Amino acid sequence: MKLFRESVPSRPRDSQRARLYRAEHEVFGVPPESLWPCLAFPAVKRFVHAVIAEPWFRNEYGAFPEIRIKDGRGTRHAYSAYDLKRQGVLFSFPRWARSAPVLLHEIGHAASLRRHGMIAAHGPEFAATYLCLVRRHLGAAPHDRLIEAFTRHRVRY
Repeated sequence: MKLFRESVPSRPRDSQRARLYRAEHEVFGVPPESLWPCLAFPAVKRFVHAVIAEPWFRNEYGAFPEIRIKDGRGTRHAYSAYDLKRQGVLFSFPRWARSAPVLLHEIGHAASLRRHGMIAAHGPEFAATYLCLVRRHLGAAPHDRLIEAFTRHRVRY
């Protein structure tokens, strides 16, 4: 007997995940030996809330009615979980993942899901959102280096 869930649409195949990670690691370093400093957990919370509260962000992606940020204890990976129905988001950042590029990466997941619905986790929609966040919060030089790395690694954006 097959079990299936009709109410939850399946996410498209994440075909460029490895290429995007290679490009990202080339530009920002590989955590935990990242080129960017790790932030203390209170600074992580302030950073995430500041990005999401910006008028520009709200105009582009809307407001998130509920934002929860966990310190990532007991997990090995950073993640964001976006609730399509309630439009709330949960972020989890283990100690190694508390650098600005990783925070922006996870914010990009929530923002791109909010705007586009069920998409490939690291697909072109996410990559474009991530690039936009990098330019806005890290500056033109990291943004341009990330575009060059995306091009070298054939990441669509």
